[in-house]
Amino acid sequence: MSFMRRILPLLLIACLVIAMLPAAALAADTGKAIQLVSGGSAANIGGSQKDNVFFGNYFQSNRTTKDPVKWRVLSNAGGQLFLLSDQNLDALQYHTEQEDVTWETSTMRSWLNGYDASANTGGSNGIDYTGDNFLNTAFSAKEQTAIAKTKVVNDDNDEYDPGSGNFTDGGNDTTDRIFLLSLTETYNKKYFPNYCFSTNTAYVADGGKFGYSMYGVGESDSWWLRSPGSDQSRAAFIDWEDGSSVTDGNPVNNKEIAVRPAFNLNLSSVLFTSAAAGGKSAGANGLAAVADYSGSDWKLTLLDSSRTFAVSNAMLGGNTVTFSYSGAQTGVNEYLSAVIMDQNGTIAYYGRILQPGSASGTASLTLPSGVTLSDTTKLYVFNEQYNGDKRTDYASALCQVTPETLQAPSVIITALPGGKVGEAYSRTLAARGSVPITWSLESGSLPAGLTLSGNTISGTPTAAGTFTFTVKASNAAGSDTKELSIVIQAAPVEPDPDKQPPVIIAPTTDEKITAEAGGTVTLGVSARNARFYQWYVNDGSGFKAIPGATDADCTLPDLTAQHDGYRYYCVVTNAYGTVTSPVFTLDIPSTPAPAVPPKTGDSMPLALCALLALLSLAALTALAARRRRHG
Repeated sequence: MSFMRRILPLLLIACLVIAMLPAAALAADTGKAIQLVSGGSAANIGGSQKDNVFFGNYFQSNRTTKDPVKWRVLSNAGGQLFLLSDQNLDALQYHTEQEDVTWETSTMRSWLNGYDASANTGGSNGIDYTGDNFLNTAFSAKEQTAIAKTKVVNDDNDEYDPGSGNFTDGGNDTTDRIFLLSLTETYNKKYFPNYCFSTNTAYVADGGKFGYSMYGVGESDSWWLRSPGSDQSRAAFIDWEDGSSVTDGNPVNNKEIAVRPAFNLNLSSVLFTSAAAGGKSAGANGLAAVADYSGSDWKLTLLDSSRTFAVSNAMLGGNTVTFSYSGAQTGVNEYLSAVIMDQNGTIAYYGRILQPGSASGTASLTLPSGVTLSDTTKLYVFNEQYNGDKRTDYASALCQVTPETLQAPSVIITALPGGKVGEAYSRTLAARGSVPITWSLESGSLPAGLTLSGNTISGTPTAAGTFTFTVKASNAAGSDTKELSIVIQAAPVEPDPDKQPPVIIAPTTDEKITAEAGGTVTLGVSARNARFYQWYVNDGSGFKAIPGATDADCTLPDLTAQHDGYRYYCVVTNAYGTVTSPVFTLDIPSTPAPAVPPKTGDSMPLALCALLALLSLAALTALAARRRRHG
């Protein structure tokens, strides 16, 4: 094989050129650079190697750095893409031992899919690949959900006369996610219309991840098929020289044969296809027109069903859409993105409009000039992890946004009440229109001590005057202004007692004051603007001033019956007048003479006297009778 590599370089180059012609020559205008996958169908991606898909990452340029893996699309049918790696990805033995083996029991199958040792046969062949395998190395957990479980048909190798029994048993059919092509599949012109189909350049430096020898980076290598060779200890392969099938195969434990995996990808797991490079422009204002694309390299945006992103309360003001959102994932490369789509599902605009800092909040986007939302032009918002060119993105389901049209504000308050210096002031402004409405002071000045907060003017004025100003009410749809005035009056001046006559506040009518002899009573008046007080008494000989009674209160101690009927009043004066209070009249009730109890021994009660008389009479009668008996 080394000899052939040296003598046939020109043949290889010719084959490579021929191999690349279908993709270049047949690449057609497939529409937009971002396209919706609808009903499990990606109409823009062509099979027969017309298009390529970047999916997953593997060690290709060196053993420590993963690069995006390019896959040739062999077919696009039945809701699946049948994909074959564009290049050889590694070098590995078909089976670790030189012994009879089929695809079902090969260590190659176990390594590609991460099967444990029970998938292999033979004592020394039992290798547990659950921890180190191609599936887990090349694909994220979310990417793996899009890889279909495929029934792998393992045909016999019938290149040898079946009648003579010289065919090789392909073994049982299997169900796998990652597999190698079979001889039958390499003969399928729907997959390989020009038969010379291989570009066998080995990407991996220094012999691949496992240290097995590939010819070199940028050079060609043969690659395994899953079909058996001329016997059970050999496996078929594709020759590096001309891309032809080598049906008699190579020993299964050969370490110099490369690996070129294949798998089926479920389109039901794909939300968008987009140009592999530059297809998802962020857009200067959040949304940018999606360009037409005539290339053949695509990347995928997978639908992540674990995301619970939702939108609500959408409003449209002018050409700005504002909405609330919840359930957004945050972190590196996480965005709220939007597309505008027509009735045919064609995506006309795309943009990453916000990198959310929390799971819920509000966001806005500006519609492109001339774009209106209607029954035929619809806006969708979603939460996506955007990972860049040639790398798989993940996104929530599309949320259609049907905003209500915002009404611009109209200020309806026409006048503001006046206020007074030193008195608390509060007034709420009012406007019609869609909320939220923001209020601001457009021009002029509020009275000193007052501020505008929200829709309320409040505070305590500190200066009098007439203050004219203009307020502005704004929302996403527009704004309105209104000129208003507030008249602030000076603080009221308390009257000067020396410039106002006094006024009696209480009592307002004459009063009768009841007291007891020997007690004390206090008379009092309440007056405004009072400076001087003088109490007077009338003891029956006319009113006379009471010496020393010059306070608002007048105390009368040690009252006697003699004070009954005395009359009092108070004269209140200042420099501007005099006023006399109502009259107070004392009422001191007379004290009755106490009852005198009878003295002991002064007389005997009549009944007692009668009793004593009867007893005396009885004694005398008895004494007389005794004398007659003894006489």
